[in-house]
Amino acid sequence: LGSLFGGSAAAAAAPTAESADGDDAQSAASLQSPARKRAPPARVAHPKQATLFHVRGTTELDTYASEVPCAAGSLNSGDCFLLQPGSETPKAEHGVWRNAHDATFVWCGGKTNAFERESAATIARHMHRSTEAARGGTGPGVIEVFEGREPADFWRLVGGKAAYSDAKAAIDAIQEPRLFAAGPAPAAGAPRAFAEVLDFSQEDLAQDMVLVLDTGAEVSVWVGDAAKAPEGKDLHAALACGDAFLERRAASGAR
Repeated sequence: LGSLFGGSAAAAAAPTAESADGDDAQSAASLQSPARKRAPPARVAHPKQATLFHVRGTTELDTYASEVPCAAGSLNSGDCFLLQPGSETPKAEHGVWRNAHDATFVWCGGKTNAFERESAATIARHMHRSTEAARGGTGPGVIEVFEGREPADFWRLVGGKAAYSDAKAAIDAIQEPRLFAAGPAPAAGAPRAFAEVLDFSQEDLAQDMVLVLDTGAEVSVWVGDAAKAPEGKDLHAALACGDAFLERRAASGAR
């Protein structure tokens, strides 16, 4: 499951080895649905500003990327991070970074292992393919950046060089999970409705629904293959659904 941390929405769950080559039809931060036909990458809106994602997990089944503040202080030496420049990112004057607005970057902390780096690269490739069509170009694809060898433009994209932790981020404690079904996208300015699903199981993951899983430490958005617009076609609309849930949770005083 993809996650929301501190009000930021996650990107995507790490695909398993079986899905790594073409399973991009599901366009939100979500679990991959059980076996289905492969489909072309969905067109996904490209954000105007750069976005940074923190990759966490220990196996193919639990690795995911969650959006964090796009700042150097969000980094740590024990994990990998994905950086996507926004559509309004200025082009650099030299080297590969002149195409930075069309790339997805994998920043590898100095204390990461080979599995963590490869998992991050796999997620980055799926993210890049899902946004590439909306960018209207092919770009340089996925570019790895290693801690201590960052080009100056990397620091420019995250707002400048700053101190960050040299230790792997701790995993937040997970509380009893709660599942909510998201109502239709409301008119501008209206609140989004969410209905709790009691005694839920995997059978409740209907393909025409948008669901939100709340574990206290994380909030995850699941989008079925047959979900209607906007979430069914736009990754960032799905993330906005997660943000709407966080706002509702904060307003209600619940966890």
